[in-house]
Amino acid sequence: MSRRTLVAVMAGASLLLFGASGGVAHAQPRGAGCMLQGLFKTIPTLKSDPEKIRYTITGKATDCHWSDGASESGTFTATGHGVASCAFGTTQGIAHILWSDRKTSTMTFTTTNVFDGIELDGTFTKGESKGYDAHALLVFVVDKNEPVGCITEFGLHDATFYGFC
Repeated sequence: MSRRTLVAVMAGASLLLFGASGGVAHAQPRGAGCMLQGLFKTIPTLKSDPEKIRYTITGKATDCHWSDGASESGTFTATGHGVASCAFGTTQGIAHILWSDRKTSTMTFTTTNVFDGIELDGTFTKGESKGYDAHALLVFVVDKNEPVGCITEFGLHDATFYGFC
């Protein structure tokens, strides 16, 4: 049995994904790079001290360019839980992707955050790209009118994010 992996490498402002497959000869694996943007909502709000949270994510994967020359986009929803604060945390969740060609994917993932930066590691478990790993770097943007972000007594309830996968 072979394990396929996508590896991400930052090159300037671009994110490159490489695919590899081991074992018996297989068709060339597909790799892709996508721009991500969406909205993160958490209950309870993130504050300066870590606590258990639940969250939802909705967003878009756009400008996806596959190693076989295909191009597509999609929308995603995700739910997760973990222990996090404004400064750090770890979570796990599941995402459902609907691609522009009407195919679907399901991915389980874990996240690690340090301040506004999030590293996501996942595995596609169903549908398109099943068996592939995914790696993303995300940056959260807090409301520009709230300069201290979630380090207030009220905490952070939602934030926009952008990234590459």
